[in-house]
Amino acid sequence: MLCTFDYPRQMIRLLLLTPLLMVATMIGAPLLIRAGALSPLGGFGAFMGAWIVAAGSGLLGGVVGALRPETRPLAWAALAAGAALSVSLLVVALRAQGAPLHDISTDLDDPPSFTVATSHPDNAGRDLSYPHGDPDSAELQRRYYPDLQHAVWCDVEHRRIWRLVVAAAESMDWNITWMNTADMVIEAEATTPVFRFVDDIVIRVHSPNGGCVHVDTRSTSRVGRSDLGANAARIADFQDRLVRLDRLAVESDF
Repeated sequence: MLCTFDYPRQMIRLLLLTPLLMVATMIGAPLLIRAGALSPLGGFGAFMGAWIVAAGSGLLGGVVGALRPETRPLAWAALAAGAALSVSLLVVALRAQGAPLHDISTDLDDPPSFTVATSHPDNAGRDLSYPHGDPDSAELQRRYYPDLQHAVWCDVEHRRIWRLVVAAAESMDWNITWMNTADMVIEAEATTPVFRFVDDIVIRVHSPNGGCVHVDTRSTSRVGRSDLGANAARIADFQDRLVRLDRLAVESDF
């Protein structure tokens, strides 16, 4: 009995399975980062590469597979997956282009400066003076995050606000690397949950010109040009916690 091997059909099936293999790579990359087998940047590159290949192979495989009746059902599934991956990839790409920022500060005129972070090996050779990134960062931030401002208290004792700031910082999922009680400055590191990128944070409590107490926060990414809004969201989260703690403190005479 003569066996024949249908190369075109098998190649189409292989092409249709490629999106599944690439999705497995997308899932595996963050796991390898957590295991220490990949660097955050390497894992992110593998993830994005797999995402692009999965989207492209899904679309191509769907079109090619639809030409043969025996592969048509799988082809529609591959085409749908490719289309979904392509749309999601486009959304992320547009979001990244929309706000090319990775250094966010609540004080754009006198941003808090880093002390301990400058000596970290990952920051070797980097200038962490503001802006750590696009020279138009301040104008871009005003455009994209106009509501991100100082947290301000008037007629309140500095030490009370400092205690609130320390409590709020300790409640965040951060690694606090430095706390200067005399100058009322905190530095910390935040690790992103999926790709384990590390961002640097500095918080300052002060009274410009001896007036109201300002709490200013700056958060900057060590890698990349766009943070997809992560640093701004982190600062907003910290400020929300600070306000909630202040409310609880007033109620309990903190």
